[in-house]
Amino acid sequence: MLNLRLAWFAVLALGLAVVQHGRLVLEPGAPDMPLALAAWGMVDGDEDGVVPRAWIAGFCVDLVDPGSVCFHLVGFTVLALAFLPVRRLLFRTRGLAWALWALVCTLVLAVADHRLAGLAVPWRACWTTALMTAVAAIAIGGFFAWIPAELRPVGKAGA
Repeated sequence: MLNLRLAWFAVLALGLAVVQHGRLVLEPGAPDMPLALAAWGMVDGDEDGVVPRAWIAGFCVDLVDPGSVCFHLVGFTVLALAFLPVRRLLFRTRGLAWALWALVCTLVLAVADHRLAGLAVPWRACWTTALMTAVAAIAIGGFFAWIPAELRPVGKAGA
């Protein structure tokens, strides 16, 4: 069942990456949809799939993003590894946890991206994107809360 869930998660991540780097790339303050999916999957899903889901989502973004060579794959995976010890402290089925982790992930990756490129961090734009990504994580989690358990892309861990 884990492999089927990962395949379904990969299809969703790839679809959101295409939308992100197609329709939303020119929208200022647009949420990072694949990151919202990954953040929700890290928080709400079962612990066994945290790192594989993050790796898959990052890989899908790197496939679509013409300016990225493993940045998202490494970034999402490092965030997942950093999140594992914190995960036990959260009530994972709550939108606040999804939003908070999505916000943190967005800010960390934005700062890392700008610093690696040697650019100043545009804080206002980063915060706007981070807040919109947090809202997107809540929307994704809310949508999948109504989906039957066997059709969810992540195994429900609860907490």
